[in-house]
Amino acid sequence: MNRRALLAAVAAFGGALGAGCAESTGRSPTSSTASPTREPTPTPTDVTSTNDTATDYPEVGGTPSEVDCPPFDDHVRRVVCWTDGRPDDPLFVRPSKTSGTLPRATFEFTLVNGTDLRFGYNRFHWQVWKRVAGEWYYVAPRSWVDPLFFVEPGESWTLTVAVDAEGSVADDADEARGGSAESVALSGFGGGEYAFAVDGWFEGQDYRDGTGLAARFALEGEELELTPDDTVTDTERDGDAVTVRTDVDGGDDARECAFVLERADAPDPRRYVAEQAIRDRRLRNTLPFFEDGVERVELVEQNGVTPPFGVNEPYGISYDGESYRVSAEEREPRATGG
Repeated sequence: MNRRALLAAVAAFGGALGAGCAESTGRSPTSSTASPTREPTPTPTDVTSTNDTATDYPEVGGTPSEVDCPPFDDHVRRVVCWTDGRPDDPLFVRPSKTSGTLPRATFEFTLVNGTDLRFGYNRFHWQVWKRVAGEWYYVAPRSWVDPLFFVEPGESWTLTVAVDAEGSVADDADEARGGSAESVALSGFGGGEYAFAVDGWFEGQDYRDGTGLAARFALEGEELELTPDDTVTDTERDGDAVTVRTDVDGGDDARECAFVLERADAPDPRRYVAEQAIRDRRLRNTLPFFEDGVERVELVEQNGVTPPFGVNEPYGISYDGESYRVSAEEREPRATGG
């Protein structure tokens, strides 16, 4: 049975899955500006519907195209968006405040269920998006576990979100695993317009008729500056090319590989903002080195991934108004002096 069908079946019997569920790392909201390292979940072909045709499910919010909030996966059919005040719906996400000031700000986002039905959701797969020039960009989390929780009728659930302009965005950081069930610490954020979101479905309802809940908020402060991480040990410029080396240990199967960025026009580039790029160490350790006159930057390090750096075929990206071609290749190990 498909995993979501299993979750829905458990929901129909009033159960809830615990923290022992498998971790999901491969899905994010489908959008041209969503995090390019995520791929949409394959369309289920064996889903067993648990719809109760006698149940009158609340039709809250509007269609995704009608609301001014981030996009959701295709299974979300209705969206309730908190913008300047409480929406006229019994189900919504309420922010404790709509703006905060960097370098540190703390928000509480409360999922309120004022309906007569239980609402199922994953409290570890909240979402944070940033809007730039009218487009929404998926930022966090990068991975999460997949338990199913419920908000009972008349009840609520609150997640405390602490945002820091600095701090760690490494793979072992709090946000990389979705935080805890009650709080999460987010680092690497600059000023701008954001949204917090979560989605789910009413008990007994097909998850493909899901409801998305979002609340917009603003961070006041400087734009995030993209800087290399502390694994970089050496940089060398040769004409219009820069080579960046790190002390990353790629594991037992590692070999020397190069992640390559070159200035080049691309027909349909994947667009990034700084809050996304800082969470992708390949980009974090290459993009900052494109100073005047530099056309190519190589990140050379021990890499145990096949294909190298996870790059199957060259593709284009866009960052800060510039376009680049991305590729990767294996290299012979560097000779050591004797």
